[in-house]
Amino acid sequence: PGTVSYSVDKNSGAELREGQIKVSQIEESNDWVIQTLINSSDVEHVSLSHDLDGNPSIAYVVGKGPSWPSVKYINFDGENWSSSDVDEKGSQISLSHSPNGEPALSYVSEGQVLKCAVYDGQDWKIDIVDNTTVVGNSSIAHDDNGYPVISYHDFSNHELKLAKFDGEKWNLSIVTTQGNRPGYYNSLSFDSEGRPRIAVVDYPLQQGFKFASINDTKWEVEFINDPIISGLDNNSVRGVSLSYSDSGFPAVSYRGSGGEVKLIQCAQFNGQTWEILTVDNDIKAYDEMS
Repeated sequence: PGTVSYSVDKNSGAELREGQIKVSQIEESNDWVIQTLINSSDVEHVSLSHDLDGNPSIAYVVGKGPSWPSVKYINFDGENWSSSDVDEKGSQISLSHSPNGEPALSYVSEGQVLKCAVYDGQDWKIDIVDNTTVVGNSSIAHDDNGYPVISYHDFSNHELKLAKFDGEKWNLSIVTTQGNRPGYYNSLSFDSEGRPRIAVVDYPLQQGFKFASINDTKWEVEFINDPIISGLDNNSVRGVSLSYSDSGFPAVSYRGSGGEVKLIQCAQFNGQTWEILTVDNDIKAYDEMS
């Protein structure tokens, strides 16, 4: 069971769905229930997380054109959705909840710097994480101490990096430099033993994704091929997102495409192999699974 949120382009399917934010939730019957939350042509980049009560929250950006879009946040309390403004300038966002339920966002802001915003119950507190390079996509999660940890693409140096907050400062390290643009898309999560794991899609785009895991101090990276995507013409995978189930196994959602075919895929590890499922098709999307 899980949830995927994604934005879709206009005229995808039988109805006009321009700039909408959708939520897909898989029930015990394995059917996906889709609900439209926001209908705006200016919505881009969405990220999903669940609070302590299991209710979904979504961070997203609004605005297109030459100026920077703004960062927004909506959360569900079990009955209604409410919204708040996070930052006037931001893009390429990622959302996570700490063990005590505080939402935190990582995103790129003006000057292509990496920022982290944490909600303290009244206001959003914003830190600059890395302003020494041009930053691309990022992903945020929380460690066992409740501190935010961010994986991100260093666009200038062609590296996938990890930023860890220790309660006072951010500590930066390199995960991998393998590939032309490693971690162009990336998603961070922690396994049941508190070890960081990262789902990765490099650029140029491929027909699957990479799974990066750390043992002691060494990162190991394996490639997971998607046979459905591989069977399509002009195929690619992007928009990757990683989460762990209650059973302790990883699940990765991502956008796949080939020719005129557009898919939201979900890869679930069963302890031995990765099982590939199709969540939605005939769309264009950014996705996040929790």
